[in-house]
Amino acid sequence: MAGVSVGVWSSAEWRADAVAWLDWRLRAAGRSRTGEVDQPRLRPWGTVLSAPTDRGRVWLKVPGPGNAAEIELHGLLAHVVPELVPGLLAADSADGRLLLADGGIVLSRHSDGPELVDVLASALPRYARLQRALMPYAEKMLTAGVPDMRVEALPARFDQALRAAAYSTPDARGAPDARGARDFTGTRPAIAGEAVGQSEQEGATAEIRAIAGLRETVAGWCERLGRSVVPPTVDHNDLHADNILVDGDDVHADSVLAGGPGRIRFADWGDAVVGHPFAGMKITLGALAHREGLAADDPVIVGLRDAYLGEFSDLAPHATLVGELELACRLAAIIGPLTWERALTGAGPDEARRYADGPLRRLRALTAGSWLTLSS
Repeated sequence: MAGVSVGVWSSAEWRADAVAWLDWRLRAAGRSRTGEVDQPRLRPWGTVLSAPTDRGRVWLKVPGPGNAAEIELHGLLAHVVPELVPGLLAADSADGRLLLADGGIVLSRHSDGPELVDVLASALPRYARLQRALMPYAEKMLTAGVPDMRVEALPARFDQALRAAAYSTPDARGAPDARGARDFTGTRPAIAGEAVGQSEQEGATAEIRAIAGLRETVAGWCERLGRSVVPPTVDHNDLHADNILVDGDDVHADSVLAGGPGRIRFADWGDAVVGHPFAGMKITLGALAHREGLAADDPVIVGLRDAYLGEFSDLAPHATLVGELELACRLAAIIGPLTWERALTGAGPDEARRYADGPLRRLRALTAGSWLTLSS
């Protein structure tokens, strides 16, 4: 079943069962394992096993309970845009397992600086085409459990994000009952054994109350973006250079750009939502801007933004699309806290404490001067 825990995923019993399932699914796919299975990733929001086979490496992904919709979503992506995602070998929603063919080399490990920007300039229009191809399937994705972050849902999501951020405050971190009783208007006792200064508690609570005061501003942004002619679709919601895969050993920009649409794939859809397509550019462009020290008006950011928006040029004038992208990225600060909350669903107290500040850090971006700011 989807959504066990780090403790279970690291147990010998669970691993033996997962390896048996892996081998069974490989046989059904006409492959055989040629080496040992390793576990390169173990997080509260999921784990990944990997193994070599006679037809290339494979990846067994097990999402946590908050990200379980990834299994059905990847199946839909593999049906609609198979050339743009890692190949689907098997999926089992009941067991919470997804078996994928190797999709290539992680872009961030092999490209940097101008070369990485060149590859992104090729990747982002392809990602936009993926989003447009999925537009007719918005209701299907929602039915599959992909979170609803459409513009009309965001005012209510704002209140939910405030409650998620309240759980991030120093007085609530790791509290066993905090998830069931979050309230951004109040305070909670510190957990046993954790020294939290009163000024830190009061400061965090005051900060959340100040952000709550932006409710009318948020409602106005939602009203403006609600007039967009760009339909809702899938938003990867974590698209950066670590989740873009490039085929082959030669990952220089020239070879990637010449390789056709199969040369670039988009991976790790566990954080995906249904919403305005442009909102995801907050992470894509924001991560690059943070890494390279770039401002929103830097030619690199503007060039990548325009490469992406070019795929929507038939829907509205360029200036309109630019305005909608900046507005959608501002509102994406509401999505981030809830993404963290889903990721930590079912996490134990120690795991929850380790990542607890995620929602508040992401929500702070709502007050930033730039739409490009990710968190603080």
